[in-house]
Formats: sequence, C-alpha cells, structure tokens
Amino acid sequence: MTFVPLGALCALAIAALFGAGWRVAARTGSTGLERAVAAAVLAGAAAVSEAMALGLIGLGSSPVVLPLAAGATWWVARNNLPVPRPRPRTELAAWWRRLSPRGRLGVGALAGAAIYLVAWTLFHPYISLDAAIYHDPEVAIWVQSGDPGSVAPLNYDFPFGNYPVTDEVLLTWAAASRARGCRWRSGPLRQ
Repeated sequence: MTFVPLGALCALAIAALFGAGWRVAARTGSTGLERAVAAAVLAGAAAVSEAMALGLIGLGSSPVVLPLAAGATWWVARNNLPVPRPRPRTELAAWWRRLSPRGRLGVGALAGAAIYLVAWTLFHPYISLDAAIYHDPEVAIWVQSGDPGSVAPLNYDFPFGNYPVTDEVLLTWAAASRARGCRWRSGPLRQ
C-alpha cells in the first residue's frame, strides 16, 4: 500500500525539480523546447547534488527526505527567481505555432516514438550483463546504505566503484523516492 503514496511523492518531487529548473533555465535566455531541455538537465543535476549531499549524512536514499529536498529546491527557486515570462504554456504554444507543418509532424512523430519506447521498456525490461554486474548492484547498494556516490566494492578484479557515477546516483534518487527495502549483497554470484 505504500507504493502509491511514495510514487505520488516521487512525481511531485520530479515536478518540483523541473519547476525549479524551469526558473533557472529562464535566466539563460533559452526559449521553447530549448528551455524545457535545459530545465530537465538542471532538474537532474539538482537531484544528483541533493542525493550526494544527503548521502554524507546517510539520508541520500530516504524516500521522505529526497522529495522534501526537491520541494525545498523548488521553494528557494520560486522565492528567489523571477517568474519566467512568458509563461511556460504560452511560450511552448508560441514555439509550436512557429513550426512548419512538416516540423510539427516531425515533433509529433518523435514524441510518439519516445512515449512508445518508454512504455515498451517499462513492460519489457532488459538487463544487460554490464547492468547486472555494475550499474544495478551499485544502485541497490546505495539505496540500502543511504550513501549514493560512495565506493561500493562490486568486484575484486575491476574497480567498478571508482567509475563516474552521475547516472547511477540519479537512478538511486528515483529508486529511493519510490520504493524501500532493496537488498543486495556484493560478491560473485551472491544475492
């Protein structure tokens, strides 16, 4: 029963981070789709920064603290940055109107393909060997420990724990915001 509230809290946290990212992106002078992409990148960067900072005190995978940090980020952006003008809906509608019919068809096709790809991936997940020995175990260890970004001993022969980890920290943020009770033991063929 806790999946739905935690999932809703995760969605609110993503919206809060995107809202804060939108305000920051508005300060760059970008417009339309460029501003939306910049806002998504800034939201991801904020999520990673928050998870790593909270990981220093063992709260980097808390399903309550991470959304609260996202809300705090939104609140700070809302109270310290001007309201983006024009409003997002108006700006995106103007961007859409400036597209040629062929451009609109292309954007619609890309959006449809992206939605299909996300839906297909959700219903047909594929875990490659690389993900099974490095990416997913690291995320699972960090969700369990509450310390994303720390060096996780995954393999004796290769220093996987020393690789760049921005994507894994972002996956930890998403996994920790939605679920609890992830268990993983590092070591060969132990689970």
